[in-house]
Amino acid sequence: MSVRIGGVPEHFNFPWHDAIEHKLFESQGIDLKWKDFPGGTGAMCKALENKELDLALLLTEGAIKEICSGANFKILKAFVDTPLSWGIHTSSNDVKANLKDLNQMRYAISRFGSGSHLMAYVHAKENGFQLNDNQMVIVGDLQGARNALANNEADLFFWERFMTKPFVDSNEFNLLDIFPTPWPCFMLVATNVFFESQKIKVEAICEIINNHINNLSLDKENLINKISSKYHLSKSDIEIWLSSTKWNTNFEIEQDSFTKTTSSLFSLNLIQNPIKNTELIHHTVTLI
Repeated sequence: MSVRIGGVPEHFNFPWHDAIEHKLFESQGIDLKWKDFPGGTGAMCKALENKELDLALLLTEGAIKEICSGANFKILKAFVDTPLSWGIHTSSNDVKANLKDLNQMRYAISRFGSGSHLMAYVHAKENGFQLNDNQMVIVGDLQGARNALANNEADLFFWERFMTKPFVDSNEFNLLDIFPTPWPCFMLVATNVFFESQKIKVEAICEIINNHINNLSLDKENLINKISSKYHLSKSDIEIWLSSTKWNTNFEIEQDSFTKTTSSLFSLNLIQNPIKNTELIHHTVTLI
């Protein structure tokens, strides 16, 4: 039986691709099938709901929002312990764009429930203004956002700043600001059915990726070269990104990060029924 896993086509997920390429899962009798989701967390949540995925690497805020809303999955382990740096972008043609005007702008989002949607609301709250869903323009993915800004169908969008840096460098986009998530950015989730029926396989997958991340980290220069080549990002940018990024290699998550995420989503009316931290996780996780 194949194990179906999804993630965004971004540098954060390099360890999974490298492990698959080196047949680390296959050597343990695990047929792990990866699928890229350019549409991000919202698209993966839909695929999990439709039983098209067994595992997914979701943004923390998106995972918690869906679990609190009755999703068919829970968090298996943390994947990235550090924040994600969201770039706030406008078209470089919009010379009047100003941070003071964000409350009046049209936001390009991949879909409702995605990180680009949720973080826009989190950022607005932390900066003292309110947004509404009428300001949200669904564009599907990064390419859709590029088209929307170029065609004046949206005014700005939030996206991981290193993935968009080539477009900033080429003067297609203007980077207004950078907004780091107030919590660890990525979680590995497993559907409840898959976890309950395949616990041994699930734990083996986690051990393999944990060990591989540790091994990759032993040769930083080689890691930088590989990520740069695969994602067409400069080595200097990857070096900066790696210096502020920590992949998780254990089964521990700080409770405060969950509490802060849930409280923030609830205060923004993005979830109606916040649940206990222990109800967000599979029993592989230790809350500290």
